[in-house]
Amino acid sequence: MEDFKLGNAYINFILENSSVAPSDDKVIEYSHQEKMCLLLLHRQGEQNMSQIAGFLMIPNSTANYLIKKLLRTEDIKTYKKETDKRVSWVGLTDKGHNTVQYLQRDVDVRIKKLIKSLEEIATNKLSEQDFIILKMLARKAFGEIFQ
Repeated sequence: MEDFKLGNAYINFILENSSVAPSDDKVIEYSHQEKMCLLLLHRQGEQNMSQIAGFLMIPNSTANYLIKKLLRTEDIKTYKKETDKRVSWVGLTDKGHNTVQYLQRDVDVRIKKLIKSLEEIATNKLSEQDFIILKMLARKAFGEIFQ
């Protein structure tokens, strides 16, 4: 999970203004924490409530509220395992996977715009070799977000 946290700064920056995803014939707005929760479940698979709260650095009560909202949008499902009925586990539904894919496409568009604006700035201020290195680093950093 530590590798995923390294990409949080990029994800936080890019997802700040991306808060909607289509759902049938309506649009659902997602908070930043809801998007991070969906991305966590997509990258790491099922998680229990404490793991989600710990990853998002929020109290369990806030994580509970967040999970209830995502249950209403049908992006996630909760269940208990036979081995321990006390712990609630959370996983993505098919709709949740579709939402994450939509958000990833939106992030991809934002990354391309960011790289384009970096290119415009760098073209005038960096040597060609420095520009190539900057472009490679940006693509590598952004490409690792959703592996």
